[in-house]
Amino acid sequence: MTCVLACAEDPCRQDAPSVQIEVVADEVSRATSIREIDVRLRYQDRTVAKNFQLDDELFDGRASLEVVLDPPPSGSFMLEVEVEARAAGLRLVETTQAEATADGCNRISIDLTDSVPPPPGDAGVDAGGPDVGRPPGDAGADAGLDAGLPDLGQPEICGDGVVTNLEACDDGNELDRDGCSGCAVDDGFGCSGSPSRCEIWWNPDYAHRRRVAVAVGPKSPFNGYQSYTLRVQGLDTARLIEAGELGGNCADLRVVLADQAQDAAAALPRNIVRCGSTDTEVHFMSPVDLPANTLVDRFFIYFGGPNAPVEEQPSSRNVYLFYDDATSDRRGRYVHGRIDDWYDAWDDSLSWNSNGYYNYSSPNDTVSGYRRVMEERDVYAEAEFYHTGCAPQNMVTGIILRGIIAGGSTITETADHYYFSGRLDQAGCGEGYVEDGDISRGHWRSTIVDGDKPPQITSNVWRKHALAAVGEDLTTLTSWDSDTAWSSPGFPDRAPLVRGTDPAAASSPGFAAFITTQDTGRIRRFLVRRFTDPEPLVNLGPQESL
Repeated sequence: MTCVLACAEDPCRQDAPSVQIEVVADEVSRATSIREIDVRLRYQDRTVAKNFQLDDELFDGRASLEVVLDPPPSGSFMLEVEVEARAAGLRLVETTQAEATADGCNRISIDLTDSVPPPPGDAGVDAGGPDVGRPPGDAGADAGLDAGLPDLGQPEICGDGVVTNLEACDDGNELDRDGCSGCAVDDGFGCSGSPSRCEIWWNPDYAHRRRVAVAVGPKSPFNGYQSYTLRVQGLDTARLIEAGELGGNCADLRVVLADQAQDAAAALPRNIVRCGSTDTEVHFMSPVDLPANTLVDRFFIYFGGPNAPVEEQPSSRNVYLFYDDATSDRRGRYVHGRIDDWYDAWDDSLSWNSNGYYNYSSPNDTVSGYRRVMEERDVYAEAEFYHTGCAPQNMVTGIILRGIIAGGSTITETADHYYFSGRLDQAGCGEGYVEDGDISRGHWRSTIVDGDKPPQITSNVWRKHALAAVGEDLTTLTSWDSDTAWSSPGFPDRAPLVRGTDPAAASSPGFAAFITTQDTGRIRRFLVRRFTDPEPLVNLGPQESL
């Protein structure tokens, strides 16, 4: 653990005091999958929290973050910094304290190199090494991580029920895992008052909640239900906002998983769809596996939290296995190549437009593919396309699942293991191909699920296409297509274009991709999530006042 606090040579923000944080993880191989970092700053009885979504891996093992101190502090003050980096199945936490000033530049370096995920039941306080406990009277100023700074001590005894400036809580006892352990708030709890009153989950000020019950069917996806996207429907946020029970932008709505084994809870990333309507949806990813044929009722939706940390936008990239909304340039997150020898020519034409989409141009007899490497078998993928032209022989553009490259690279890539679904008939571009609307295996001309040929697609409008594959010995395949985009990401609200089964399945897991052939246009909102058929039933319980 290294900690550096100094004034930077380069100018800092002048409009508001800020803390510049450099997160270092260059020696942690696991950190290459980190996509999200939470920063919590505590100072002068105030807390500022900010979530950072990383577009790419930690660049050379480092990420530079900045948090504005709002409300601003005054004079010199003690600053407590907690950094939590998360990836699938990984949680790294580091904490440090230092003296800071409101009149200068505050720069801190946090090293995740030696961090390890906390064991079950550990609050992450000593996440930098073994949990060896604290001696009586230690406020946990070093949080189990000697940052190279002197232990600032504690002016009063931990456990006397009086919260001091160096104590996050004090409930008047020395019991562990009751919400306040060693005058530090246990993970998943919220504490307030002096002596502290600690409750499950981190914010006891929430006024309302509704239980979410998930009925899991007899089938589990290949990689299980951990990281499976669940969807709550029918939440009337228009009424809640009008009644003053929910903030107008839904920013105080949280999804929580209560862990009965540890008497704790965790707030989950969520994507709120149609806030302020009578049919709001909440999408979130299960952090735990859900056994088949069970009813899991430990999820809750909390709202009416006036002191909840404000989030500019609900998180969405951690709600699905992969989601590229194209609001930033994420071309580096794809492997670029031909994928298969549909044609001999290959080009890498994908370019980012700051208006929130990618441009592509695949000329006549040219194929271009962009794939996400993920070992998924039971999976769903969708994308929005905007077609502006095509070759005289028409286009072949769509989505690939369960892809495995057999050999070659970029222009010479070949693959014989994948499912493909797309559109092959654009208005004004020739007669179109008879395979339009079908689902193919191993080549776009190798139809395995023959559907009725749909009408030609319309040019110069945003449209949506999706493909799902589930099962091994007998794979069920479903595709959806619409000249208008459905409003619920990852969940089509219309009848399938074609549905069928493949008894000679390409059953091994593989990558998901979008592929463009003899087509010019735009693409955005490429989404991949785990899938079962039928999907779990998610029911919303009655509102409870807390």
